[in-house]
Amino acid sequence: MDFIQTFNESYEKLANKSIVNILWKEILQEERTEDHLDELIEYSFHYPVDTDAYLERLLEKFDILHKQELRSIDGHLKAYIITFLYYCTMKDNSRVSVHTTLLASSLYIKLVSIPGVGKIFDEPNMLKGQLILLVKIAKERNIDVARKRYIVKLFKKYALKKKPDIAILQGIANTFVLAGLMVSTEVVNNFESVKGFTKYCLHCLRRLIEAEENDQNIKGLFESVFRCFRRSVIEPIPNKPAAISVIIAFVRDVLQNEMDVHKFQSVLDGFCLVWGREDFDHYEEAVVMMNFLKAEYYKELLRRMVLYTQSKNHKNYSINVFNLFYGMIKNFPNFPLDKVDVFSTCVFRNIIFHFVDSDKHMADRAINVVTNICELKDNPLVNHLLSPAQGISRFISTEVLLCSFVEVADQRWGASPRNQNLLMILSKVLPLSNVHEELVQQVLGVVCKDCTPHSLKPALPRLHELFCIMSLKQQIGVAEAVLRIIFKMAMHPDATSAEYCEHLFHCLLNPSVIDGITYSSRFYYNLLLNSDFEFEPLFIKCQRKIRPHHVKNTINQLDYNEPASALLLCCLLNYCKYEDITALLRFYIDNFAQISVRQIAGHLAVAFQQILTNHTLAEEDVPQLDVLQSLIMEALFEHNFPVNSIKPSYLLFQNIRNLLRIDTQHYTLDQLMFITSNRAFNRINNPQFGDPGSIMYLAELCLLLNKLPTENVLTILESFMNDSFKVEG
Repeated sequence: MDFIQTFNESYEKLANKSIVNILWKEILQEERTEDHLDELIEYSFHYPVDTDAYLERLLEKFDILHKQELRSIDGHLKAYIITFLYYCTMKDNSRVSVHTTLLASSLYIKLVSIPGVGKIFDEPNMLKGQLILLVKIAKERNIDVARKRYIVKLFKKYALKKKPDIAILQGIANTFVLAGLMVSTEVVNNFESVKGFTKYCLHCLRRLIEAEENDQNIKGLFESVFRCFRRSVIEPIPNKPAAISVIIAFVRDVLQNEMDVHKFQSVLDGFCLVWGREDFDHYEEAVVMMNFLKAEYYKELLRRMVLYTQSKNHKNYSINVFNLFYGMIKNFPNFPLDKVDVFSTCVFRNIIFHFVDSDKHMADRAINVVTNICELKDNPLVNHLLSPAQGISRFISTEVLLCSFVEVADQRWGASPRNQNLLMILSKVLPLSNVHEELVQQVLGVVCKDCTPHSLKPALPRLHELFCIMSLKQQIGVAEAVLRIIFKMAMHPDATSAEYCEHLFHCLLNPSVIDGITYSSRFYYNLLLNSDFEFEPLFIKCQRKIRPHHVKNTINQLDYNEPASALLLCCLLNYCKYEDITALLRFYIDNFAQISVRQIAGHLAVAFQQILTNHTLAEEDVPQLDVLQSLIMEALFEHNFPVNSIKPSYLLFQNIRNLLRIDTQHYTLDQLMFITSNRAFNRINNPQFGDPGSIMYLAELCLLLNKLPTENVLTILESFMNDSFKVEG
C-alpha cells in the first residue's frame, strides 16, 4: 500500500467517523472535545498500537509518493489525515509519546511544504501548534539534538519554499530564536562560543533573512532577534543571562560584521519595532547590546528616539524609549560624547515636554524617568544634559521648565510621588542655573503645598542638599525659601517634626558633607538666626539636646565676621549652664580690634555675660578680665562699637568691674559723654563731615548712662525743635 492507501485503510477502520468532524472543529477552535470523551477513546484505539512504527512507515511511503496524487484525495480523507496528525502532535494524551509527536510533526510539515499541493493541508492553527511543539521539545533533554534539528530544518525548508505571509514567517523566526535560547546554558562573550542546537537555530534564522526580499518582512524577521528583551518571551527561558548574551553576540559578531550599512538599517528597524511592545522592559540588557554597536548605528537609534518621543501617537513607544534612554545614560558606551550629544539632548528635551502631557500616566512616566536621570551621580552625560551652556538649556529655558512645574504639580504633596520627583529635579536643575528667586519660591510653594512632616520626610535630604548648594552659590533667596519649608516642618505639631528639629539643630552646630563637599554650618545659622525667623521656639524644642560640649564647640568655631555665630552661642547658653570663660575670653581679647567694629560685638558681650554669671572668679582670671574691661572702655571712647552693641558691651564692662571691684569714676563717664557730644555736635554743624553714626551713638549713651549731652548739643536740638514747631504752625 502506498501513502494514501495506508491512511485510507486506517480511516475505514474508524467506526464512528463523526469524531473526525469533532477534531476538525477543535483545530478551527470552534469546539472542544471534552464533551465527546467516549468517541475520543474509541478513536484512540483505531490506529496501530505501535504508532511510532506506523508513522515511520508513513514517512517512508511519503518520500516515494508522487506528490501530485494528493490533489485528488477525498475531502473526508484529507480531514482525517490532518486530524490524525493533530491528535498526535497537539492533543494532550498519555498514549502519544514524544517520539510519536516528533514523527507526526515531521510528516505534517512535509505535507504543507509540497509546492502547490501543500496548501490543501495547510491550516494556520495546525502550523502554529507545530511551532509551539518545537519550543516545547527544545527543552526536552531526552530528545536527540539531531531530531530537534530535523524539525527546525523542515520549518526552514517550508518557509523558503512556500514564502508564507509575514505572520507565519515571523512565527517561524520567533520559534527558531526561542527554541535556540531555551537550551542556552552559558553566558558567551562571542558567537564562536555558542554551541549546538542554539547556533543551528540562529543560522537557520539568518538563512530566512538572506532569502527574504520584502523589506517589511525583513524588519519582522529582525524583530524576532530582539524578542528576548520582552518580558513575556524571556520569562520561560531557564537561563536568561545566557540567552541574552547569545543574542548580543549574534548581533555584534554576525549581523553587524556581515551586513553593509544599508542592510543593517533593517536590523535597527527590527530593534525599534520591539520598542513599541508593551512587555518590552529589559532595557538594561538592550543597552548592553546597543553599546556593542558602531557609533553610527548608536547615533541612528538616538535619532529615532527623538522622533518617537516627539510623537503623541506612539504611547508605548514613548514610554519604552523614556526607560531605554535612562538605561543608556546609566551605561554609556565608550565612544566620545560629542558623537551623540545633540541627539541625546533632544531626547531629554522631548521627555521633559511630556511633563505637561494631557495623559497623566505619560506625564508621570516622563517625570519619573527625568527624576531617575537626575539622581545619577558623577555621570558625564547627565552633567552635559544639565549644563547651562551646552545641555538642555539650549532648547528649553530653566524658567519655562519651572513654570511647567507650577502647572503639573499635584494639589497635595502626598497624593502621588509626582511632587517629590519634581522637587528632586528642581534640586538638580537650580544649582546649574541662575533663576529669578521669586519664581523658585513660587515653585517650591506649589510643589511642597500641604505637605506634613511625615509626608515630606523622604525629601528632607534633598531639601538639605539644595539648601547647601544654593547657599554656596550665594542665591540666598532660594536657600531661604528652602529653609522656610524645613523650619515650617520643624514647628509643626506632628510628632515627626522632631526629626526636622534634630536636623536643624545638627546643621546649626556641624558642617555638612555632601558628595565630598563640605558645607559650613554658617549657611544655616546665618539665615535661620535673624529677625525673619522666629527661631526661639526651635531652641525650646531642642533644649534637652543642648550640652556643654555644644557650647564649647561653638566657642571654638566663633568667627568675628559672622555675627550669627555669637547669636547661636547666646541661644545655646539660654538652655545650658556653662561656666568656663577661658576660651571665650581668649578669643575676645585676641580679636577685640576686629570684634569691636562689627555686629558680633553685642552678641558676644551677651554670651560672655551669661557665662560670667555662672563662673566662679579665680585669681588667674583677674588680669585678663581687667584687660577686657579696659578694651571695652577704650572702644567706647573711640566710637568703635556699632550702635546696637553699645548697651550689651557697656553692661559687660560694668559687670566685669563689679567682679573685679573696680570703681567706675564719674569723671570717666562724664568725659565719655563730653567726647561723644562733641562728635555729634560736629556732625550736626557739618553734615558732610564727621562721624555719620555719632548722633545715634550719643542717643544710645544718653539712655544708657541716664545723662544729658553737653549744652551746645542741647542748644542745637532745642533750635531744631523750635523751627519744627514754627513750620507746623
